[in-house]
Amino acid sequence: MSVPALSQFAVDLLVAWGAALAITTDLVIVLTALTRRAADARRPVLLAMIATIASRLLVTFTGAPGLPVVSACFGVLALVAGWWLFGERGPAPPRVLDLAAVLTGVVLGAFAISATGGAPAPVLGACLLALVGVPWSVRRARRWADRVPDLVVGCAVVVVFLGVRSLLAGISGRAPAQDASVLALSLGMTALVVLLCAITTARARR
Repeated sequence: MSVPALSQFAVDLLVAWGAALAITTDLVIVLTALTRRAADARRPVLLAMIATIASRLLVTFTGAPGLPVVSACFGVLALVAGWWLFGERGPAPPRVLDLAAVLTGVVLGAFAISATGGAPAPVLGACLLALVGVPWSVRRARRWADRVPDLVVGCAVVVVFLGVRSLLAGISGRAPAQDASVLALSLGMTALVVLLCAITTARARR
């Protein structure tokens, strides 16, 4: 492979990794919200990881036709989940939790591939690389949730944001785009929620 080809591969890998990381952050937040009241989160997180890896492999090689419809349906489900989280209801039944984890992994895995550009090899590599540390991140976020009184509300805000974005993208006839502005908006929303939760926790401890 020539030097220009290697340079282009590196650029494609870096850009795809940035876009995939934003969607993987959404995956961590959704899994944290889903498993917050569960006694054991290992099974749903494992199922979500298997589902999202399989989805990213499948979409890379097939293109996954019909993704806008999937996006719209997922948007509706995310809005319902956000409403459920705002209501501070009890833990979901284990089978429902497992199903929700698998669906989340499949859909966000498809989004991670479809929202990036470049050759299939660097895109797939970046999307799989972005998954490193997801189980650890979910465990840490669950522990943090025990010390942050309003974390459920913050997670619900992010889930609703994700639902609205997915629903609008599906209605417009395309999968969620992930250009620089959308990437900045997604990460900015997450950072804002984390900051507000941190401020709330600090004030509550005074």
